[in-house]
Amino acid sequence: MLAELPASIFHKWHKHYVAEPWGYEFEMYRHSEICTYLVNGLYNPKKPVKPSDFYPKESTGDEDKDISEDELMKVLKGIG
Repeated sequence: MLAELPASIFHKWHKHYVAEPWGYEFEMYRHSEICTYLVNGLYNPKKPVKPSDFYPKESTGDEDKDISEDELMKVLKGIG
């Protein structure tokens, strides 16, 4: 498909992408920014969170592991 795309159209799309990026990585960055503002603004955590705290983690294979109720409470108490 790229071989059939005229260069002029490709350059128009490239300029559009540079002006307003789209895609998975950009959406994850935008959502992490929103989460950062919400957590820091509403909960005033002891240590302010960063956008990178909300980036998806690399797959380790144990994502389906259940978290205990005690571990969950430790995480939640750290926010307030």
